Amino acid sequence: MITPSPPLDAASNPTGEASSRSSLLADAVESARAPNWEARKDALLAELEREQDRERAAELAYEVGELAERRLGDESLAVKSYDRSIRSDPAFRPTLWAIRRVFYRRGLWPNLVKLIDAETRYARDDDERADLLVEKARILEDKIKDAEAARGAYRRASELCAGCLPALFALERIALGAHDDDALLQLWPKLAAATTTP
Repeated sequence: MITPSPPLDAASNPTGEASSRSSLLADAVESARAPNWEARKDALLAELEREQDRERAAELAYEVGELAERRLGDESLAVKSYDRSIRSDPAFRPTLWAIRRVFYRRGLWPNLVKLIDAETRYARDDDERADLLVEKARILEDKIKDAEAARGAYRRASELCAGCLPALFALERIALGAHDDDALLQLWPKLAAATTTP
């Protein structure tokens, strides 16, 4: 019968040779498992340069942007890639959302308003357009401090979607703050019609 040899530990192996070998092995395994993001980026960029189809080019540029932003920490390359994706296919939603995320993080409010305007043109229906206009109005009101432009965006949202409660409530808040009784008299029936519970 063969008895297994006892495991090596620091007491039986004062040089630490086994532990350094296991550490090297663990590092090698981890290195093999870790994706090489730079190589992936280079491969995507090479594929993007060869791509003729605009929709596929938009997807590839978006993927480069995501990789640059999330894995490589290169926001400059990410923004350039997102820009290229948008130019290839302006309706590609993942890119619109990614650029929006960058603009929010950087506080680039005028750029964000322009992006929302572009996204509004590609919205599926009036309800989606109204939601985008409400987002735009909030940025105009809270970040850019342009109350009149915000009021116009809220108004446009309520025209596109009569039941757009965020727009109607914002218009009511603005009218109350301005003591605009005429606006309130026009708004309250719309609010009553849009509200499902009393």
